[in-house]
Amino acid sequence: MDAIKKKMQAMKLEKDNALDRAAMCEQEAKDANLRAEKAEEEARQLQKKIQTIENDLDQTQEGLMQVNAKLEEKEKALQNGVPRPPRVRAAVIFGDPRLIWDRCPVFR
Repeated sequence: MDAIKKKMQAMKLEKDNALDRAAMCEQEAKDANLRAEKAEEEARQLQKKIQTIENDLDQTQEGLMQVNAKLEEKEKALQNGVPRPPRVRAAVIFGDPRLIWDRCPVFR
């Protein structure tokens, strides 16, 4: 009889240990799922940020192409004999950073 009681106690202890391990594994699985969800959300946010930056890059490149086209037109106009006003000529020679090209009628 004592052997049966000891065997039952051992089996109960083994069952309790198995239940504890199962609960611990379930908690670890929940934690892993939460980390995975957070990582996926972060990846989605980064993807949105990348898309926004790519859109900004496209717009900037388009603007650059337009400005380069205008610059080429102005350079052609200068090569075709349209003189620069003295202020612009002096600013180019002396590197005046305050020069606002948009105010110069040749560069509009």
